[in-house]
Amino acid sequence: MTVTSLDALRGQPPSPALGTATRGRAPEGRKFYYGDTTLIGVFDAGVADLDRSRPTPYGLAPLWQATYGALRGESGNYYMPVRFNHVSMTPRLHLPVTPLGGLSADAPEALRSFYGYTTNDVVGDRWLLSSRGKPDRGFSLDVEPGKVARWVENGILDLTMVQTGSAMQMYHPDPEHDWYYLATVCEISGHVLGDPVVGAGGWELAWSNGSLDWRELPVPRRCEDIWMIYVTHYADGGVEGAALYANAQGTGVGKLTTDGTSAALRGLRSEVDLDADRTPARVRWSDGARTWEWTAENPASLTSPRNPSYIWMFGSCRELGSDREIVSSYGYAEVLPRVVGRDETEGPA
Repeated sequence: MTVTSLDALRGQPPSPALGTATRGRAPEGRKFYYGDTTLIGVFDAGVADLDRSRPTPYGLAPLWQATYGALRGESGNYYMPVRFNHVSMTPRLHLPVTPLGGLSADAPEALRSFYGYTTNDVVGDRWLLSSRGKPDRGFSLDVEPGKVARWVENGILDLTMVQTGSAMQMYHPDPEHDWYYLATVCEISGHVLGDPVVGAGGWELAWSNGSLDWRELPVPRRCEDIWMIYVTHYADGGVEGAALYANAQGTGVGKLTTDGTSAALRGLRSEVDLDADRTPARVRWSDGARTWEWTAENPASLTSPRNPSYIWMFGSCRELGSDREIVSSYGYAEVLPRVVGRDETEGPA
């Protein structure tokens, strides 16, 4: 495996791994298209921003709400639970389980999880999303914006999600599928299938026009090479958390929270190192001034609830050149198949 620093790559052609990426062309001949530019901001979201019954941003239609985590269990298993809610209905919980060194498989317990109509309520300063009926297999997400949430799937998981820094908002104008997105970064602890877990994740809401699937949107179609969320604790008491997408062209965006201060990031550049089986082993991303490196902890985690052809892995992240001692770091990276030279339908190697 060859490791090349981003500093050495600046101003030079992309590395061979990045050179495998391909992108569809943006629609032509349409008004009000200014190229693939994603607007990014950070803000302190309140319950009004999470209430799906209020007027929608930019006049877009609600697309999805999702709650998710990338988790390591004391048993040695890795979990990536995700619960999608499409306006007022939800499919079953998706729960890939990956033993250390093994392949991912959906937990059979998820087959008995709730699906059907949901409620979406604001009660005081809390946002509540929950199942309607079927209490033996119900679920709930109870959020205090800017603070903490509790996610419960009866008989399957019970997770506490502590928000790291401000919320993030993205807006991507597009001739076909405008996209607005609100997301958080959370440190997670609790239990999955009785296994004590820690990890990172969050909850998110998305709005669009005309699209029904993530893969139709401009970011995954043309802009994204990797998507990453992580939380790192330092020995000096500091905490760093990030949510971002990055690409070889340096047009990615994201949010970085360092010791309580959140900032929007633009111009993010990434590169990927591959193992012999074309599995990503290291991912580096840079904002132009600093470079971070994410390392896979369990490279066998090869399925993503966002898109089964994505490659996702649990791992840790550090800033290159920093002498801050790390106590813990966990999160996940999603890498598109095109970045590692795979066809979208090919699946894991």
